[in-house]
Amino acid sequence: MGGSSEYLKKLRRHWNDLSNKAFDWFSKSKKAISNLKSNETFSKFNINKPYSYKKTGNKKSNIKTSSKIKVVNKKRFTITAGALAAIFIIILYLSFANNAFAVLINGVEVAKVKKTEIAEEVLARLKQNFKELNDADIEFTNQISYKKINASKKELLEGKALEEQLKRHLDYEVKCAVIYADDKPVVTLKTKDEAESVLSAVEEYFLKSVNPENIKEKSYSEKVEIREEFVDISRVIDVEDAKNYVIKGTSEVRVHKVQSGESFWSISRKYNISLDDLEKANPGVNPERIQIGQELNLVVPKPLVSIKTVEEATYLEKIPYEQKLELSSSLYKDETQVRVRGEYGEKEVKAEI
Repeated sequence: MGGSSEYLKKLRRHWNDLSNKAFDWFSKSKKAISNLKSNETFSKFNINKPYSYKKTGNKKSNIKTSSKIKVVNKKRFTITAGALAAIFIIILYLSFANNAFAVLINGVEVAKVKKTEIAEEVLARLKQNFKELNDADIEFTNQISYKKINASKKELLEGKALEEQLKRHLDYEVKCAVIYADDKPVVTLKTKDEAESVLSAVEEYFLKSVNPENIKEKSYSEKVEIREEFVDISRVIDVEDAKNYVIKGTSEVRVHKVQSGESFWSISRKYNISLDDLEKANPGVNPERIQIGQELNLVVPKPLVSIKTVEEATYLEKIPYEQKLELSSSLYKDETQVRVRGEYGEKEVKAEI
């Protein structure tokens, strides 16, 4: 681009010189023609005005005067022709001025084209290519504009050359599905279906220890929603990684394989974590029955999305038995005797927890 810029500067200087010379030439020509019409020009050549010229009897004098008129006419023709040539050069320059367009990306010139339509066609083609590559809608993040310029034919780009040049300078974002919790982005998936599958996995994780028949209500503890947005492709992660990240609150993976003679207590001491945290990191694992070779997670989950439920619990409640007092003459006043021992009754109670 440096050589093209230098060439353009030289071309502009050349045209400026031509236009300045043409303007000077035109001004002088106009002044000369004006002077020819005045008495000063004719007096310079020692002749009278054309309308006051009279033929005399002196033949020699007439020839001399006629010769001077021819000189004046020849000079007038030369000046007029020069003025017309200058005008022609100016018109030629103006007709070729601003004959191309610079393509600007974020305010920086990246290419020159004959017409803006040429660049627009290439941009549309690139957008379609990027869309097919990512199997999703895309959106350019750059500011694209045009500016009228002077350019030689060699500087103009089109077709494949223009496509490659624009491709090097363009950035774009892909339409994806973003899971939000309390209006904060949590994780980005490629599609809405993938995002929904992640949330289903999160729900399953938190409800695996609950009898589904007892669940009356379930909802997220946070305000959870899926939004489709244009984002940088680097933010997108696959479904499995997204599940772990949402449940654990981190993408970190630390696993310990149980060795002979190890227990939950010895493992917690080894990694300097509490027994409680080790149990939280391994829901569903019985701390008293770990097996050799079993893998234990060492990362305590801090879920980014959680589930709350309303469950119906059923339990038996004791019903107190009735007591009946009878007076007996066979017993002393302060003496009691149980004739029939009572038994507690039971009733089934349902409660929401």
